[in-house]
Amino acid sequence: KTVIDRRRVELVRPGDAGAAERASAAQARPRMPAIHERWRAQTPGALDRTAAWWDFLCLDRESQRGGMSGLFYLLHADGYVAYRIKTDWNDGDPGHLCWIADYVIASPEAHADLWQVLLGMDLVRTVESYRIPLDDPLQHLVTDGRQIRPTHVGDGLWLRPLDVSAMLSAR
Repeated sequence: KTVIDRRRVELVRPGDAGAAERASAAQARPRMPAIHERWRAQTPGALDRTAAWWDFLCLDRESQRGGMSGLFYLLHADGYVAYRIKTDWNDGDPGHLCWIADYVIASPEAHADLWQVLLGMDLVRTVESYRIPLDDPLQHLVTDGRQIRPTHVGDGLWLRPLDVSAMLSAR
């Protein structure tokens, strides 16, 4: 899990927040699979997603929210972010949480543009997610990289190759 204190960081080279479009689930659902597929083609170990997986993500049942809002979507030509907001007024001071549920970024431009929006959310104190990879370049692109804190590292996939030569030749 990665935790970011949004109030203490900004991008060294700001992205174009206007290049990221806010969308509803109905608008995002048809566009996200193609973006994901482009990202998957350039990301070693990335997994394919079925139509049922996409439908489940966009279904956004209240029982899956953990007290947070419904999903919001940010779309870019080369990436997208699906996130929730958990409100916390903390004795009158806003301490809202932005929880990233899905995070797919296929170009440096999309990375800067989407993070420009995420880091610009006024009432949000922290951004958290299990989806931000450890090798994400964000800590090198902000004014204080120490505010990008991995707090938990877990194994997401275990494989037991039975036919190693077939597996490697299929890459």
